[in-house]
Amino acid sequence: MRPHIKLIAIIAAAFLLVTGIYSLILAHRYVESINDSLRQHDRGIKFDTISSLKENLNQREILLLQYYSNLDHEQFEKAYSTTNQNHRTAFKRLRRFPDMEEPIARLVTLENRIAVSATEFSRILASQEIDWDRARELLGGIAVIKKTIGQQLKILAQKLRVQRLHARGDAQRITEQIQRLIYCLVIILSALTLTGTWVFFKIFDNHANAKALALFPERNPNPILRLSIDGHVEYANPGAKNVLPSLFPDQDATPEDLFPPDLSDRLSDIQHKPTSCSVLEYAINDKYFECTLQYLPDMESVYAYITDITQRKTSEAELSYQAHHDSLTSLPNRRMLQNRIIFYTHNSTIDGEQTALLLLSLDRFHAISGSLGPNLADKLLAQIAARLKSELETSLDLSEQSSIFRLENAIFAVLLHGFSNRSILNRIAKRFIRCMQNPVYIETKEYFTTISIGISIYPIDGTDSVSLLRNATSAMTRASQLGGNAECFYSQDMNNNTPENLSLENYLRYAIARNELELYYQPQISLATNQVVGVEAVLRWNHPELGMIMPDQFIPLAEESGMIVSIGEWILNTACEQTQLWHKQGFDDLTLAVNVSGRQFQQKNLPGLISRILQSSGFDPNKLELEITESIAMQDYVNPEAMLSKLKSLDVKISLDDFGTGWSSLTYLKNFPIDKMKLDQSFVHNLTTDKHDTAICKALITLSRSLEISVLAEGIENQQQLSWMEEQGCDQVQGYFFSKPLPADEFIDYIRQRNDPIESPSEQN
Repeated sequence: MRPHIKLIAIIAAAFLLVTGIYSLILAHRYVESINDSLRQHDRGIKFDTISSLKENLNQREILLLQYYSNLDHEQFEKAYSTTNQNHRTAFKRLRRFPDMEEPIARLVTLENRIAVSATEFSRILASQEIDWDRARELLGGIAVIKKTIGQQLKILAQKLRVQRLHARGDAQRITEQIQRLIYCLVIILSALTLTGTWVFFKIFDNHANAKALALFPERNPNPILRLSIDGHVEYANPGAKNVLPSLFPDQDATPEDLFPPDLSDRLSDIQHKPTSCSVLEYAINDKYFECTLQYLPDMESVYAYITDITQRKTSEAELSYQAHHDSLTSLPNRRMLQNRIIFYTHNSTIDGEQTALLLLSLDRFHAISGSLGPNLADKLLAQIAARLKSELETSLDLSEQSSIFRLENAIFAVLLHGFSNRSILNRIAKRFIRCMQNPVYIETKEYFTTISIGISIYPIDGTDSVSLLRNATSAMTRASQLGGNAECFYSQDMNNNTPENLSLENYLRYAIARNELELYYQPQISLATNQVVGVEAVLRWNHPELGMIMPDQFIPLAEESGMIVSIGEWILNTACEQTQLWHKQGFDDLTLAVNVSGRQFQQKNLPGLISRILQSSGFDPNKLELEITESIAMQDYVNPEAMLSKLKSLDVKISLDDFGTGWSSLTYLKNFPIDKMKLDQSFVHNLTTDKHDTAICKALITLSRSLEISVLAEGIENQQQLSWMEEQGCDQVQGYFFSKPLPADEFIDYIRQRNDPIESPSEQN
């Protein structure tokens, strides 16, 4: 730019600027003089005076009402005096208004009426005998006067506004004329300024832009390169040269190394694109880059702008990980599970292999977390998650396509693809259950947990993630309802809302009244005498249409609906009467074992109910064994020690059923009044083939003998199991090797053949 042109532009701009500023100052002073006169006029017309009067009126009415309600004379006098003082001050200001004598006089008259009424109101409430009717009448009159004063104030305000509008109207016209003059002056000055400086700024901008564009590649820290159409680097800025040593520290790299191997294909494609632009992402030595290629046909070259996006990629990966993983256990979450189910089910459709979903729920976790607190409960969950994950990884017969997830709170999921049959799933589930038998240590204390597992299989139990999850949840719920520490495959009868189950529930409500329930009796054999010494009452439902229904088909319905309470009472009463009859027939040493459900154990009147049944049937309490499971005894809404103590006070026996399948804490055996321990048939079944089951049974028998607790083994099915129990000193056994559960008439025949009792006096007569 030429120096004289720059100097002329600066002088012209400065002159016009000074002229405009001086003109604006003069106009501003003139407008301020007019506004001063308006402000002087407005000083006498302050609408805040009227607002203050309205506020004081409302405040005085509130004070009168408060005085009426609390009769606090001292507080009222103090507050009312302050309000009256403010009100008088406002009235003094109001009397200064010109040409307002008549409305102000009316206001003064009304104010005096309020003052008289308020004085009388205060006198009445301060007297010994308060005339409440007169007080309410005065309050009503004050409210009417207040309303009238409000109307008068509105009229006064309207008149004040009219006066003010007239005064401001004249000033507004003068102000508008001045403003039009200022606008014209500003427009003229602006036009002259723009005309005088346009040449300078136009030339200066062009020169500055050209210089900035020329320096942009050199000063940009990111790599900028110009390529020939065949991919040869014609120019590389300092940013490109600086990034090479950090990417390739051990080699002599060239700017061509900043591009991916398929650069030539990219350059060939970009020539045929309508936009002549392409964006690509790629990685170089653990660094991620974004490259924008811009093809310039007129220059027959391509410009490349490269940006390091490693941090963005890392953040995206971290966000993706957090969105698909549980923060506590680092396991994949429900969203990842649903995505994986979709992937596996799609592959199942292609390769014909099955996919299984196992839901694992920690039993009684609510009670455990309540006692531990949230922090320790989280540590417990983290250890359990690590244990389950380790078991999944180290199991030899698991499918390679398997993964574990945490869905919510204490629920985990295992997804398996490519297994051969259901027995593998059963073994896997039992392996998970077995791995939870060892305690979890939190701050040097040990805690025992068990899991309930529900299993659903694609496509048998569902064809999408929603149905598989829903059905696995139903199976898991069923496993938990049956006492927990067990696995359960999904079946259609688990959906309690199906018409079939609803119909079954309706039938069950009338089963007792229609005499459809029956008790079967399974003998318990003493290994010392080889005779029947006890009997376990087992429930059956002889449905008139569906035939004989086993307990596992209707007991969960009874538990959920609460009918198990009345059914349990019927079982206990019927079994006691029947066993008492056998006692009279000469089998007076026969003990009776009856299961107590979780709902029954919750009933506070359970001891009283048992006492009444014993009295009405004449049954000897020492011959009655109440069987409870570990899960029932440890319900978090029941005090188990107190309930068991009340039951023991009836002289009945307590039997711990299915010991070894639940939490199996020695604390139960120590603190609870247990008379008998029943070994679960799941341990007895593989007794002679599984060394773990052998060790568990041996340990439990030894433990029971040390604690002077008798032991009964369930599920004896062959001579090998019986012989093993005899060798280990087990007290009693029961199972199909001796007899299945029998009706009452068949049971008496069985016991007569086995025990051959002496004929009772009643039978001789």
